[in-house]
Amino acid sequence: MKKICFYFFISVLFFGLLFKIEYATDTYSVFNFDKQAIFNQYAMSGRFISAVVGKIVKTLNLSEQAIYLGSYVLAMTCAVFSQYLLYTIIEKNVENNIIRLIIPTLIIINPFSIELFLYIEKGIMWFGVLMCIVGVKSIVNYFETKKKKFILFAMILVFIANCSYQGIVGIFVSITLAFILKHSNSIKQFIINNFIVGSVYAVPAALDFLIMKLIFKTNRTNGQVVFIDSLKKILKYLIQMYVKMFNILPKYAFILLILFTFGVFCSKIWKEKKILHILKIMYLIIGISFLAVVPHFIQPTDSIWLVPRSTYSFASMYGIIFLYLEMNYEITGLLKKSIIAISCFFILFQAQKFIKIEKDRYILNKKDESIAMQIIEQINKYEKQTGKAITQVSIYEDEKPKFTYDGIFATGDMNIKCYSTDWSAIEILKYYSKKDLKLVEKDKEIELRFKNRNWDEFNFEQIIFKDNTINICNF
Repeated sequence: MKKICFYFFISVLFFGLLFKIEYATDTYSVFNFDKQAIFNQYAMSGRFISAVVGKIVKTLNLSEQAIYLGSYVLAMTCAVFSQYLLYTIIEKNVENNIIRLIIPTLIIINPFSIELFLYIEKGIMWFGVLMCIVGVKSIVNYFETKKKKFILFAMILVFIANCSYQGIVGIFVSITLAFILKHSNSIKQFIINNFIVGSVYAVPAALDFLIMKLIFKTNRTNGQVVFIDSLKKILKYLIQMYVKMFNILPKYAFILLILFTFGVFCSKIWKEKKILHILKIMYLIIGISFLAVVPHFIQPTDSIWLVPRSTYSFASMYGIIFLYLEMNYEITGLLKKSIIAISCFFILFQAQKFIKIEKDRYILNKKDESIAMQIIEQINKYEKQTGKAITQVSIYEDEKPKFTYDGIFATGDMNIKCYSTDWSAIEILKYYSKKDLKLVEKDKEIELRFKNRNWDEFNFEQIIFKDNTINICNF
């Protein structure tokens, strides 16, 4: 019970501020959808659990606050038990009590985990993470007992995780890599273990993809895939992730952490001078990197877009390498104290960054709402004065549009203002006005009037009414 309370405290430290309702750009869309639209939206992405749950909550006509609170409580619960369950898995392999406690946090609540808490379906996303950790436990049980039922059980769990959110499934294999090394006493056994874990990962993913393509006939993965161009694009993203970590960590901090663990490793094996040990660490680094990006290869080349939530497992690398070192090498004295101190500092620094992101989230939402209410006020005035009902919206851009507001931390899709895209701008207006507005093509004449303007803040010059259409310029 003490361990669960500890991980609850850790989870509150990282995500406690988010108990109040907050909005991603697509949260407004989710709240605007009817039960069939929300089911189709998630099902066409292969996220069938979100589709079913979304349809149920819409059928029950739950309030937005109730939906958010339910999702938040589920996410927090799954985050706590994911850490606790991983603790129980590594308990007999890691001797030091403090290290046993912090490794699950380093792996589960890694720097990319914040984005999993910034969507309305956060509860389902974190449920997927929990299913992955239960899957790890099942595979470890197989390695220890050789009972094949655990392979099947793991495969079912990973399929459930895929149906929750595909971006988190890499965490299952990434953690398992350390146990593959531990339970491989020969090259033959190493190959067999990799094949088993690879199958547990690939078969559910392929099944989810086939259902998505064949039954729901999604066009999500339609488009041209040019492998060489995709490879270049993904490698560029991967390098940026190592260096910048989507700016969630300071530049080069992640590389320095990995080099630190690699240095600790080398200090333990230098006397043995066996290249096999070096290859094991490289196996972990390359394997975790590959698992984080490989799903993006099936996307059309032009649509490849890596963000923290879709590469979640990558940020667990430091924790997993740390786990592998503790499982296989005796680290004592000043070296052990240094690792613990650096890891605790890393956790506290990351928590401070998460709190900044979360505070900025609410500031962003307030600014988005304020602008929406000003636009709606102008719509109401126009309708009252002219007798014409506004039913259409057209969105334009000024000369230098921004994706967020000044002073707001934003990266990838995180903390992006609603007016940065056509589809999210109309959704927030529909949400606050309760009008069934339609997005229409730009008016060429009005587009020319907006083209060379550059606004730093919203003002009424960015609104032009024409018949039953409101034309709004993003800034």
